[in-house]
Amino acid sequence: MRIQNTAPRGWGDDFDWKASPALTSGGQVVISSNRFDSKSGEYIDTTPELGVVRHEAGHAIDYLMNNFTETDEFKHAYLLDSAQVPDEFRKRLDYFLQKASSGPQETFAELFCYRLGGETDSHRKETCELVHKYFPLSEKELEKRLSKL
Repeated sequence: MRIQNTAPRGWGDDFDWKASPALTSGGQVVISSNRFDSKSGEYIDTTPELGVVRHEAGHAIDYLMNNFTETDEFKHAYLLDSAQVPDEFRKRLDYFLQKASSGPQETFAELFCYRLGGETDSHRKETCELVHKYFPLSEKELEKRLSKL
């Protein structure tokens, strides 16, 4: 299957997989050595984007833990946290507040990323820190589950 011209969930129609430095398929993380930069129209090195790999590893871990984000414990914590996100940060965190399973999955992956050292570019780093700040119950559930491994 060729996905380079399709949009990843939650990214909007202006983006496609060519702009992504990594993706997850089940328990497998696929890392690209370069990605398309729509601003310059060129392909750029993804080496500095280690945080994205950490995030995608979170998706793989979620999958390998039998989709932990779909458990009642995690969903409950996520819903309580998401209801408490201040209005001033809701737009910034909209990717993590997506409906259905997308929001909890993206939040878990970003919390896992934070646990491994966080994002590496400034915009993503700030967002990662906001997810850590505003999803404490979700993070507690993640830590409880990981401690059982």
